[in-house]
Amino acid sequence: MKYAFARFAKYLDRVWDFQNLLAHVRDGRKEPRIPARSIWLSAFGMHAVRLGSHNALGQQLKMPERWDPWVGSMKPSIRTIERSLEVFDLDGQRAILIAAGQEGKRKKVFHRLYPDSHWAGALDGIEEYASFKRCCPECL
Repeated sequence: MKYAFARFAKYLDRVWDFQNLLAHVRDGRKEPRIPARSIWLSAFGMHAVRLGSHNALGQQLKMPERWDPWVGSMKPSIRTIERSLEVFDLDGQRAILIAAGQEGKRKKVFHRLYPDSHWAGALDGIEEYASFKRCCPECL
């Protein structure tokens, strides 16, 4: 998996100019020890490899050197990821989505279903709002 992330990172950089997109990543934390870029890449990587939850990501991040090529040597904890995602700069996120959408249209990734002027995209998140707060043994 370590090498798969390195290959994936090279692909994103070569084909989508990912490093320039990441220049827009910022959050509102005061004096962070972990860069916002590492947190964003952790969350993006969680969705890219289809991990089901933040808890599964936490287990992956604890494995030595597995996510180092992707996130860096200073890996965030799940609590840090969750706190940071609450205060992420949304304008930066919009800039990333706009740039990725324009590049996707240029590369003919999207196909129109109808002859109108609108483009649509859908994202699916799994267990985005799961927490450790429980009111009964069946809930998480």
